[in-house]
Amino acid sequence: SRLREGYSLEEITQRILQNVRKQNPFPEAEEKPVKRYRLHGDFKKAPKMTGLRALYFRYCYELHIIVKRPASVKRVPFSLREDVIRLDRYIAEARFLGKEKIGTIGQLTDYRTNAQEKIAVLIQKRSDLRNQLKRTLRQGDEKAATAIKAEIAAVSAELKGLRKEVSLCDGIEQRSGQVKTNLGLLKQEKEIERKEKTTDEHIRRSGGSGRAYDPKRR
Repeated sequence: SRLREGYSLEEITQRILQNVRKQNPFPEAEEKPVKRYRLHGDFKKAPKMTGLRALYFRYCYELHIIVKRPASVKRVPFSLREDVIRLDRYIAEARFLGKEKIGTIGQLTDYRTNAQEKIAVLIQKRSDLRNQLKRTLRQGDEKAATAIKAEIAAVSAELKGLRKEVSLCDGIEQRSGQVKTNLGLLKQEKEIERKEKTTDEHIRRSGGSGRAYDPKRR
């Protein structure tokens, strides 16, 4: 069955990145039949998604499918099971890559270097402001001191954001190789399951004839 409007692969991916409801991805009993959906659109042709962005968006999508429909992949590689638990982290990294339009490790490195340079400048600026605040307080100028405190708070907030971005860059660089490997493993498992299902279907259909299924016999 086809999904209704608003459920194209690209739109589902966007929803994944906006809000993912946490739940146990591997319940003890999961025997309910899985509905089959046909998703409109080609993920590979999604606009402005290349390199790292495409890799991470695809990974978030696949992890989300495992969370929502655990029976859709019977044998989930252990590394993916661990990453399902950390889905929020991958969503944050995917959002960052999409927002900053980072598609390669080179672009990621450049962005991190630039952020680190900004951090160094802001640390010095905050240090200067703190020294200025001490002098202002000694002079008893409360109004000026209040303004300086507000400026220090703004610099500290900017530093916090930049440090978070550097941390995201570090995480993406460390995990991008494993993400690619995990997607390959998941693809292999799905192919194995597809072949097993095809074989089981042939066996079921040939059962009525009283003959065992022989894949070489037409």
